Amino acid sequence: MPTNRNNNEVGKSFDIGTKIEYDGKSYKVIESDSCADCSIANVCSSSDIFGGIDIGSTLFRDKRINIFGECSSLKRPDTKSVVFMEIPKDNSKDNSKDKHYNIIPLWIDNNHTELKPVEFDLPKGYVIDKEHSDLDKGIVKALQIKAPINFEIDVEGSDLYKGIIRFKNKWLSLEQIYNMAKATNYHTYLSEIKDSTDDKSCTVRNKLIALANLMDIANYFNGGWEYDVTEDVVGYLIRYDRLVKEPCYNIRENHSTTDVYYGNPVFKNKADAQYVIDNPNFRELLDNIFKV
Repeated sequence: MPTNRNNNEVGKSFDIGTKIEYDGKSYKVIESDSCADCSIANVCSSSDIFGGIDIGSTLFRDKRINIFGECSSLKRPDTKSVVFMEIPKDNSKDNSKDKHYNIIPLWIDNNHTELKPVEFDLPKGYVIDKEHSDLDKGIVKALQIKAPINFEIDVEGSDLYKGIIRFKNKWLSLEQIYNMAKATNYHTYLSEIKDSTDDKSCTVRNKLIALANLMDIANYFNGGWEYDVTEDVVGYLIRYDRLVKEPCYNIRENHSTTDVYYGNPVFKNKADAQYVIDNPNFRELLDNIFKV
């Protein structure tokens, strides 16, 4: 039978009927005072039928209580002895189509006065379906939101509690960057070239404008961070490489031990440089810089 101890301290426990997942198997808490009814008795160090040999999978007391909780009537708040019976898997059932999953929150302490918070790590493209959830019953449903191509959910601009979901274009345009610069009175490199009266050829002018564009784009993403070749700082620059597939652009890492620096605008984060390569709005300016 489940081990009974000679003190009345109530420990962590799960209600009868609770389902517990452990080591790829499912168990259910049922009322019983016989270890023979328990599916983990052969590896539970507290059971009557444990062989006493540690084979690597032994559930010693602390570990067993942390996973399954107390089984002794003297340790449980309901004063009932329980065992943990394995629930056979139904291989014919597609678990992915289950209407819901049971989430068992854990107590912060043994006094059962406060529960640990439950956090939902939803897959990308899913949000809480407030309309069909019932928080009073502990039921939370997720709703898949499919944004139109080249758009994504505007998390900051949406209000899920009011059922308002807004979308935004995931590709920044050059116009947006300069509009934001204008709104914040930020001086751009482009303004210096556009305001110049120097009569240069159209090709050179376009190349200089494109380079100024890329410098402003890098400055936008870097947030004021500046690369210094004399310091041990890693930066990332875009380069043209005809050995890679079209559009033939990839990223080079630059740091203090790099022998060659090409003078290209440097990004603080590699992901930002890759974003510029992938953004179709910036393809023409990259071509004007590297292919002209």
